[in-house]
Amino acid sequence: MRILITTDLYKPAVNGVVTSVENLADGLIKDGHDVRILTLSNSHHSMKVGNIYYIGSVNAGIIYPNVRILMAAGKDIVDEIVDWKPDVIHTQCEFSTFIYAKIIAHRTNTPIVHTYHTVYESYTSYFCPSRRLGRELVKSFTRTITDHTEAVIVPTGKISDMLEGYEVHTPMYVVPSGIKLDRFINDNIGKRREIRERLGIGEDECVLTFVGRVAKEKNIEEILEFMQDERTRNIRFLIVGDGPDREEVESEAARLGVADRVIMTGMIRPEEVADYYKAGDIFVSASTSETQGLTYMEAMASGLTLLCRKDDALDGVVEFGRNGFTYESKEDFIITLNNLMNNARVRKTVGENARKSVYEKYSVETFVNDCEKIYSNLVA
Repeated sequence: MRILITTDLYKPAVNGVVTSVENLADGLIKDGHDVRILTLSNSHHSMKVGNIYYIGSVNAGIIYPNVRILMAAGKDIVDEIVDWKPDVIHTQCEFSTFIYAKIIAHRTNTPIVHTYHTVYESYTSYFCPSRRLGRELVKSFTRTITDHTEAVIVPTGKISDMLEGYEVHTPMYVVPSGIKLDRFINDNIGKRREIRERLGIGEDECVLTFVGRVAKEKNIEEILEFMQDERTRNIRFLIVGDGPDREEVESEAARLGVADRVIMTGMIRPEEVADYYKAGDIFVSASTSETQGLTYMEAMASGLTLLCRKDDALDGVVEFGRNGFTYESKEDFIITLNNLMNNARVRKTVGENARKSVYEKYSVETFVNDCEKIYSNLVA
């Protein structure tokens, strides 16, 4: 099958959309499909490298940090893809490359499958001062996008419920994104010790780890506020990643008087991220903006215990007390954290259960196979 994947976000960027696209493309190619990717160039120039088409773009950071939008016309690229005649177009973003996906679909009579990756309601503060108006704009925009597709893939029931609330009527399929699990298997004690020593973390210290984009919607400041509590004085907070809110997070940590227990690594090379999970003891997140949260899966695959703010995206993922924990208040967080800090055996058991549950549900193979079934149904 000839499959075109379109995405505004792609390597060298590091985020959940890029990871999902990369895993999907690799899996489809492994299964024998002819896969091409249409994305945005990091410059004004359009080009083709292997099976990837890059269309010239410009920085649109005024809308959202590090976002790019189309600049070049890309007619030659579109003509080449039309001549190739894809059987299915799988769109991953709703903006620049989606426009090209619609043009190609119209010219080739090809069905579009769209994966809805982003809870845009969590981002309305970037472009609209009114949360209510922002939500209405998101609803209208989402319906407009999905009306141009034959199927919508959502990673969790949380997102299918949300889209039903938006009055989206396109057929929806819940397909969790898969992750490449092999890189998280090896419990390299030596690497754990090396990273902790480099970061000035004692082997007997309990480390809370967050991995991801440092941005408002991740709600990192909530964890910093919890660290003010006297009952958390023996923990360290390791923030792995970078983003537009880094300076604000650093300032907030200093204002709250916890900066000496907070470690921010900045951007880490993708191939090293698995080692940083293993340097921690408990994975934490206060975000409610996730559609699925691939970092949760990566942490579980690494054998970490999760302690995350309760959210519908975690339904069916975290089974409280068996493979992780969720909290709804500061007191929930502190009590659970102290129980985990004082019981390494529980952390180990819960971490092992977390790893097992991820391997059962969230492999790349399962993810790709589910997408292939949707493609085949549409083509048929």
